[in-house]
Amino acid sequence: MGRNHDRPAGTGRPRARLNQPPFGQGPFGRGPFGFGPERAQAPPADPLVAVWAQMEQDFPLECDWMLQDLAACGYPCTDPARPAQYPLRWLGPWADKNLEKTLILHAVNELGDQGKRFQTELENLDRPETQPYSAAWLELYARGCHVRREQRLGALEERCPAFIFTKHFNMGGSHYAFTEGLSDAQSERHFIPGAALCRCEIDEGVLTVHTLLDDPKGVIRDPDVSYDGKRVLFSWKKSDRRDDYHLYEMDLASGDVCQLIAPVRPTPPVRVDRYGQQGELWQYPYPLSETEFLVSCSPWGESREPLRFGLYYTTIDGRRELLVSDPDNSCNQPVPLQRPTPHVRPFTLNFAKDSGSYYVQDVYAGPGLKGIARGTARKLRVVGLDFRAAAIGGNHNRGEAGMAYVCTPISIAQGSWQAKTVHGETPIENDGSAFFKAPARTPLYFQVVDQEGCVIQTMRSWTVLQPGENASCVGCHEQKDESPRPLAVSEAMRRGPKPLEPFYGPPRGFSFAREIQPILDRHCTRCHYDQSDLPWRDNGVAKAPSAKEDDSKIAFSLLPDTTTDWAARRRFSDGYLALTGAVWGYDNSLEGRSRAMVNWISPQSGPPMRQPYSSGSATSELMTLLKEGHKGVQLDREDIEKIACWIDLVVPYCGDYQEANAWSPFERARYNYFLAKRQRMKVLEAENIRKLIESPK
Repeated sequence: MGRNHDRPAGTGRPRARLNQPPFGQGPFGRGPFGFGPERAQAPPADPLVAVWAQMEQDFPLECDWMLQDLAACGYPCTDPARPAQYPLRWLGPWADKNLEKTLILHAVNELGDQGKRFQTELENLDRPETQPYSAAWLELYARGCHVRREQRLGALEERCPAFIFTKHFNMGGSHYAFTEGLSDAQSERHFIPGAALCRCEIDEGVLTVHTLLDDPKGVIRDPDVSYDGKRVLFSWKKSDRRDDYHLYEMDLASGDVCQLIAPVRPTPPVRVDRYGQQGELWQYPYPLSETEFLVSCSPWGESREPLRFGLYYTTIDGRRELLVSDPDNSCNQPVPLQRPTPHVRPFTLNFAKDSGSYYVQDVYAGPGLKGIARGTARKLRVVGLDFRAAAIGGNHNRGEAGMAYVCTPISIAQGSWQAKTVHGETPIENDGSAFFKAPARTPLYFQVVDQEGCVIQTMRSWTVLQPGENASCVGCHEQKDESPRPLAVSEAMRRGPKPLEPFYGPPRGFSFAREIQPILDRHCTRCHYDQSDLPWRDNGVAKAPSAKEDDSKIAFSLLPDTTTDWAARRRFSDGYLALTGAVWGYDNSLEGRSRAMVNWISPQSGPPMRQPYSSGSATSELMTLLKEGHKGVQLDREDIEKIACWIDLVVPYCGDYQEANAWSPFERARYNYFLAKRQRMKVLEAENIRKLIESPK
């Protein structure tokens, strides 16, 4: 079918030549892969494992055929620690005629008319005198698989005669998605040198690999190809500690490489649980059609070391053909050199603006507000997220989703993960629609708020607008493939996007000390000042506020005096710790307890959609207590709505990551270093945007 299947230059000895019979006189003696009837005794388990490893190096295609066909026939090979699971069970004295016939039929049944001659050969071979360990079974299977490969690669060559890919270490595997291998990374970092940018060409079924750029000391990743197939864009980090990832472009005709732009703002840490990482592993799929893909695959997965990925052509029903592999490095990120040019959408962004707009057709559409009467939802609150610049101190959140470590916490454990800014609110029209302007390039999420200022439902992901962009949704938690409803033009659409209405002042980080503690100082601390028995100072259990306090007793403390949580590196006030029911918890840090008095959703709650009014200020007894005028205290609407907002933001304490810190001089300098780095990136980004705006069209 083809001339050879060689390794890329510089990666070791060549692969087996595919126009030669792969079986027969093998590297370990006579018979299939060196096994024959003269080997009557089964070798020990460990030698079998070594034999299979050598076979995979010498016969990569044939071994992969066996792995995928055995699995398709109900004999998966998933545990390298168990030699009985290896395809070697088909060889030598362990051979099974029925299994051999099943595998051969599975391979040739895909061939159509070309498979008939193989079926005839199989009928002639299936005689009593033919021993199960005869090489004839394997050679018939191999010839059938070669024809099958020709058919499969014919379809691939028609769609994708050449593609670009990278070789680099197996990225990921971290519990958290930190930016890969920053030169000044604070804690987790991932950098294993040795990478290449490669080109693979298919010509009449023959695959040839060319190394375009080799870097034994750096990492090359994330290639993309211009639609004319003349230029390759990729990311390159040339050194562990002296360089970060930059974007480069290669001219394929000349091989010239030039750097394009400086690195942009790092991706913030986001928790990613390990899921689906057993058995076969797949990564970097590139669709060639609705049913065909180029993809990186490791058939054994993480159960075998070293973990190596090869490049495959695969179909949606699981059929695959190995294209490129390298025992010394994983092959990744295939991108065709020739691709159809997609429809070019008009450029709708306007980088001269600092905002965009969001449109909601009807907040009552979708299950998010199921059972809520129309007219209940009065406002949409727009909340922005800020991300920590460095990791200093920490505590743990626990819940249905397990335990998670929170670095540089802005609340007690079980509280808000990020610092939050209320950018404002917008009215919900009578028909449930809303249309409003919002800051661009800012992570935002929305809350549906009722007439009392309490949240009915909260968006549990976040979204970002580009300058001048408009985004829209049908309703609240509707299905993502749901189309807008055929309704008349909504009230919000008729009036156009409105600026956000301020939430009692300009947008600012929501700080307990600035927003809530002054309310407590004005109305509560004349009674709530008892510091004689503070549980968070003697590792006891906090005394929760109650509507049934004994008048003869001085109640607990809501004073602004602080207690230092050295694990979290924060100083929390008495008022905050009392309202959150703080106790000394895991890892000797202060932990909040959501309960009847102050009820909030756990940051580690399960992913299913929450029912409206399932938690938050609307279910907190504190709100009822305050609205009824506890001990004659009357709070105005601003105070009530601020307290409700604090609960619904998941009880944050700090409005930014530096507030109320208990850092050492070294820790403060460390945080300031990374904060300044972030600011430099923002300045650089702003300058690039300015040049984009001023450049000729």
